[in-house]
Parts: sequence; structure tokens; C-alpha cells
Amino acid sequence: MSLTNLPLIYLEPSVWIAYLREEMSHNRFDIAEHYINEINEGRAIGVVSSLTMLEVIDVIRKRVTESHSCMRVDRVSEEKSIRAEVNQMTRDFVDMITGLAKQNKVILDDPDISLPDYMKNINQCRDKIEGILQISIDYKCRKCGQKCNPRYNAKMIGHYDFQHAMNAALLNAMKFVTFDEAVPKLKSIPIFRHIDFNLDSR
Repeated sequence: MSLTNLPLIYLEPSVWIAYLREEMSHNRFDIAEHYINEINEGRAIGVVSSLTMLEVIDVIRKRVTESHSCMRVDRVSEEKSIRAEVNQMTRDFVDMITGLAKQNKVILDDPDISLPDYMKNINQCRDKIEGILQISIDYKCRKCGQKCNPRYNAKMIGHYDFQHAMNAALLNAMKFVTFDEAVPKLKSIPIFRHIDFNLDSR
């Protein structure tokens, strides 16, 4: 089967992270494994942008580090363990992506568009999607942990999410897999109408 006959699928960074870290909450690992198996087994072509690569590597470093306790006595050994785990998981991810790319199961690419036009498109899309402003009555100070007066909390699609969706659209992906419930709202914007944002349409 030629590559052009296979659907192009864009996995948002959280999906790759769920697979690498075997995140079991909300069946994340099972969902991520399903789509990665589709790519591995040649039933779809994965689309991976440089933004995806950079974000996954950055999140690996943060998640692995924050998952370790700082209460252990041997700090030197613990920090060595953290660095080793971060480096190993990063290598696993890079090796997996480059290996799939060599087998033509993954396309490593970025949209062929100038940066000004790219950002203009993203900002135009952002203007069409309204977020939700909520009042949080349980807000706590990040420094001291004390309860504060109610604050506004913005629930909206993040800038990186817009970028990933734009990359998927400009690279002709037919499916965009994400764990962010807000992202499917992009379906109302013309440039994203050809993309399937439904995570469970398996």
C-alpha cells in the first residue's frame, strides 16, 4: 500500500507522553497505545512536527523530575537516578520516532509557510474561539499555600494547542489525537473542518 493511501494522524504531545510513561489514569496509556499501534502496524502514517519533539522532551524532563520524592536521605543518588531516567526516556522517544521515520511510518515535517503567515493564521483562529472565565473560590497562594480571595480562572485552548492543530491542518493530517477536551471546539473553524478531533472514534 502506498503512503498516499494511508490516513495521516497527528498525535498531540500528551499522547506520546502517556505512552512513554504508561499513564493509566482515564485509560490514557491504552488510548495512546491504540494509535501508536496503528502507526507501527502500517494502518496510518504518524505526523510529527518539531514542536511535538521539543514539547515531549521538555515534558519528560519535568514529569520525571517531579515524580521523585525529595525526602530521601541520599540526595546525590536520587538526583543521579532522576537524570538517568530522564535521559533514558528521552532516548527511547527519539529512537522510536527516528526508527518509525526510517520505516516511512512517521513523517517528520513542519508546515511550509512563513512565520508571519503562520502566526497570523493562529491568531485569527484564536479570535474565533472564546474561552470560559470562571471564578475560583478555592484559590491558594502558590508561594505560601494560604487561601486567597476568589480569583478569575480562564478555561481556554492553549497557544501550543492552536499551534499543534495548525500544524496538523497544514500537513494534511486527517485525525488529531489529544486528551484536551477543549481542542475539538476548533472543528468550527474552516481550516480544521477536515480533521477528526474525536479521540474515541476508533
